[in-house]
This record gives sequence, C-alpha cells and structure tokens, in this order.
Amino acid sequence: MDSDDGVQGLRICVHPPISERSPDLLQLVASGRGALDFILGDAERRVRLLAHGLDWSRIVVAWRSGKPVGYAQMRFAKRGPYQPGWRDFIREYGWLHGLCAWLVFHVAELWNWRCPFYFYGLKVSLEERKQGIGEALVRAVMGHARSCGYDRIELDVGPNFVIAKRLYERCGFTEVGRAQLLGIARFLPFRELSFMRCDLQETNGHPKDSDKT
Repeated sequence: MDSDDGVQGLRICVHPPISERSPDLLQLVASGRGALDFILGDAERRVRLLAHGLDWSRIVVAWRSGKPVGYAQMRFAKRGPYQPGWRDFIREYGWLHGLCAWLVFHVAELWNWRCPFYFYGLKVSLEERKQGIGEALVRAVMGHARSCGYDRIELDVGPNFVIAKRLYERCGFTEVGRAQLLGIARFLPFRELSFMRCDLQETNGHPKDSDKT
C-alpha cells in the first residue's frame, strides 16, 4: 500500500514489493536493534543476522526521490519484522556467543508479546531528520493498525529519548507506566523503559503542533 504524504516529495509504502527491496533498503532496515549491539555487534553483523527471515509485511518505508530515507516496524498477529532462528545466530557468532546472543535477543523481545499491536521501531536517515518524516511514518503505522481492525498501539522508549517521546505524544501516545531494567541495563543507553499507548479511536490523525521529526 502506497500513499503520498504531506511532506514534500515523500512516499510512504507499507509492505514494499520485491521490486523495491534494494540493497540500500535492506541495509537500512536490517541494521536495526542497535540497542543490542553489545551482544549482536556492529551494523554490518546485524545486517547479516537480521536479513534472514525479514518479514516485509511488518515494515513501512518512507521514500524520497527514489531513495529510502526512513522506516518503521510493527509486530501484530504474533509476528514481528525480524525472524532469525538459532541457526542464524550460530552461523554468525559461533556456538557459545551465538546461543548467548539468541537468548538475549529473545529475552529482549518478551515484553512485546503482551501487546496485540506493538510499534516495534523507527529510524530516519540522519540527513533527513527534522522534516516530518518520523511523524509521517508513525501515522502510517497507526493507519495500518486501524485498517487491520486494531484499536490500540503500544510501544516502549527510553525516558531519556526526549525527542522520540515528544514525537509519539504528538501522534496521540501517552505514557502508561515504566519498568526498571536490572542486570541488562548496564549494556544499554538507558536504565528504564517508558511504556506508551495510543487509543486509535480517540485520535483524529492530525498533528498536535508544527514540530517536525
């Protein structure tokens, strides 16, 4: 599903077709889960790992001038964007590191499973930020959730990610709780998570102000 967004020259695509899954797009999308780089490694290693079993039906892409400039990801119907198996971890890291990485990866995914529709992640190319692309992607995911019959979206974000929280708040998300990260926290850029929720029946799909992300 394609749509033209109000941001100049921007095209939003839900579930990009095979013909548009270029190496640049694969590199952008499969380099995700940077918060777990302490166990998954740098972007190059994450691309090799996460490209296996990538579920494009859980990915929304923003294009400008034929170039992918950002993406958002979602988990619903018990499937998320990344589907690496334990063999993929062992192939990339070896037996010991691979099994540890597989375990940490899936432990980090556990809290996502409680949400019927979970906003999994968002990334905009550095040179394209503060132009409204992030907000356009969030609202595209919200529209997709509505079209699939969901009435609520949930996400989590580190409380120190102030810009990200403001973006989600503009789109109608509110904080509903926090959780402390214990032993794993020393490897991450934050010590706790904020849980946020958007009730789609209460949002009108319009920005709350003119700020851009």
